[in-house]
Amino acid sequence: MTLIRRRLLLFLLVLCGSAAVGLAAWQLSWSAALRLVAARAETDLTQTSERLIAQLQSYRELAVLLSDHPEVEALLRPGFAALGQTLQEVTLREAEELLQSIADKTGALRIGVYRRDGHVTARSDQNRSETLPLLWQEAAERAFQGALGLVTGVDPEAGRRSFAFASPVFGQRGAAPTGVLVVAVDLEAIEAEWPGGGACHGRAGAALGDDLPRLDAQARRRAAAALRAADAALGAAALGDAQSAPPK
Repeated sequence: MTLIRRRLLLFLLVLCGSAAVGLAAWQLSWSAALRLVAARAETDLTQTSERLIAQLQSYRELAVLLSDHPEVEALLRPGFAALGQTLQEVTLREAEELLQSIADKTGALRIGVYRRDGHVTARSDQNRSETLPLLWQEAAERAFQGALGLVTGVDPEAGRRSFAFASPVFGQRGAAPTGVLVVAVDLEAIEAEWPGGGACHGRAGAALGDDLPRLDAQARRRAAAALRAADAALGAAALGDAQSAPPK
């Protein structure tokens, strides 16, 4: 009886030892797999944020360059109101055709020129009845201070996720901005060009991709940090332009 008990005890000890070794091996393998998934996800999200920055950079430059266009500045010059109605209409038509042509060629969701009171002067869709959307007001206020404003959110008219750049328009050299030019970008159209159609989430909670792998808590934090880099980098670039830009 004693021999049987000893053998049974030895068997149980061996079984427990094997289970412990197997559990340790499983934990090591699981941790290694999670680290690999987290690293791959972080790399993918970093590349996504860099791709997003690169694509938005062209629209940012478009807003800055277009705000200095003579046909845009002409709409906000002090002498515009003194022009005859016919000449005003011709000037507006030329500006609207310019904005529409550029929006069509660049894929911008909308391009609009607004006065300080928020009323529209010209838009790429030739809709003169709309005022400055509430979504763009914060970016416009920054533009009226002479800096480049930016904002992300759902476009109130198109109902699509968008990113907008607001650049100041100086109707008169050496004076304060008399208006703002806004270039709205369709984020959903940008996502459609990405491999896999993935999207991520920016600080405004708008989705920018949806086919990302399931991550652990640490990977999610890294992903969020990588995605916020897009907004932060564009904001820093806008601030740098504002500080380095020569006075009008």
